[in-house]
Amino acid sequence: MPSKGTDLLMGTILILAGLVAGVVIVAALYQWGNTVQAENVAALATPTMSVPVSKDQGAPAASSASGAAPAAASGAATAAGNAAAGQIVFATSCNACHPNGGAGMGPEIKGLPGDKIKQLTRQGRGSMPAFPVANLSDQQLADIAAYLTSGSGAAAPSPAGAPSAGSAAAGQTAFAANCGACHPNGGAGVGPAAKGVPVNTITQVVRQGRGAMPAFPASRLSDQQLADIVAYLK
Repeated sequence: MPSKGTDLLMGTILILAGLVAGVVIVAALYQWGNTVQAENVAALATPTMSVPVSKDQGAPAASSASGAAPAAASGAATAAGNAAAGQIVFATSCNACHPNGGAGMGPEIKGLPGDKIKQLTRQGRGSMPAFPVANLSDQQLADIAAYLTSGSGAAAPSPAGAPSAGSAAAGQTAFAANCGACHPNGGAGVGPAAKGVPVNTITQVVRQGRGAMPAFPASRLSDQQLADIVAYLK
C-alpha cells in the first residue's frame, strides 16, 4: 500500500496541476478579449465606404450651381396664349353667355387682366360655373386670355354648327313646348320665375338643372332652341 507521504505528494501535484491549468485558461481568455476589443476599435475607426451607384440608377443630377434651370417635363409647360386661337375657343365655350367678344349680355369680361380671367374661369363666380381642365385645357384658357386682353375688339366668330343669334319668336314656341308646364305666363308663373334672370344663369340651369328642375341636355333641347328661348326671355 502507498504510504501517507506518497498520497500527500500526489495530492499536492494534482493541486499544482489544477492551478497551472487555471492560469493558462485565464491567460488565454484575457488574450482573446484583448483581440476582440482591438478588432472592434479598428472597425469603428475605419470609415464606411459609400456604395457605388449602379449603371441602372443613372448619373446623379447635375448641380444647380451652374445656374442652368432643370428642363421642364414634356407638355407640362403651357405656351403663351394665341389670340387668334383664343377667339375660336371663346366662340365655342364662352360666347353663349358672353357674346360680342366678352362685352355682351353676360358679365363683361373684355379688358379684365389675364390672370383674373383664368381665375374666374377655373373657379367660377356667382352664376358662372367653373371650367375645369377636363372642359377647357390650360392652353385653351391661355389662348382665351390672350384674345380678351389683345384689345382687338373683334367679336368672336360663330363656329361651324354653332347656333345663330336667338329668335324671340321661335323662342316663344320652344318655351311653350319645353318650359311652359312649369313656367307658365312667359316664365313668371307657378314655377320659379325665369323672366328677367341673367342669360348665363338661364343657360346653366337649363343644361345642368337645379332643385326640382331637371337638366335639359342638347339631345332634348338643341343649342339653337336654347338660344331662341334666351332671346324670348330677355
